[in-house]
Amino acid sequence: MPNSCKYEDLRTHYINNFNAFEIRPDKIERVTGICNKILERKEMYDNITSLTRSTIPWWFIGVIHYRESNFYKTRHLHNGDPLTERTVHVPSGRPKNGKPPFTFEESASDALLYKKLDKENRWHLLSRSLWLLEGYNGYGYIKYHSDVFSPYIWGGTSLYSSGGYASDGKFSNTYVSKQIGCAPIIKILQERGFIKFEDTSLHIKPLTIPETGEISLENVLANLEK
Repeated sequence: MPNSCKYEDLRTHYINNFNAFEIRPDKIERVTGICNKILERKEMYDNITSLTRSTIPWWFIGVIHYRESNFYKTRHLHNGDPLTERTVHVPSGRPKNGKPPFTFEESASDALLYKKLDKENRWHLLSRSLWLLEGYNGYGYIKYHSDVFSPYIWGGTSLYSSGGYASDGKFSNTYVSKQIGCAPIIKILQERGFIKFEDTSLHIKPLTIPETGEISLENVLANLEK
């Protein structure tokens, strides 16, 4: 896995692994249940998108809602802290405007704007969406533990077995995340026809640089397999 957190360097990582992973058999029913809960709340997520005046997809908000607070509407979308006060954990002190207790919609829109997701316009790319989701949680795995697939993204799949941050900034090799990751949820929603991406049909190999150091069109095409 690349140590760089740049999207351009991680694009192949996300696409290749998304196409390769399998949902663990004992997790399939749970993943399906999570997808159903997201679909049940679609109208609420669409309303939050409207509050941000953006094109953030409802399913993206739904996945974060599950990951950060297990679908509770009494907690901040930023990190799962109670809405009765401003956030305490990273990012702390959110929302800056208004007075607690906050509504879920108020806090959720603040969380998305804080991450500048309202500026994003490449939601048609799976690789971009997974990169943004990992960034929402933090790129700590890629930066410091590149031998471990982030459970925030890959939990519940054949790619993740153990290792993770049991709390902010505290990594353990023996920790096992019990939550389902974003990728298997997205895969089920995609298979059911609720999400469409333009880059999931490609299996992209890392680009092979010839010994001459020159990159030809043939070389580029040889690294794209439909």
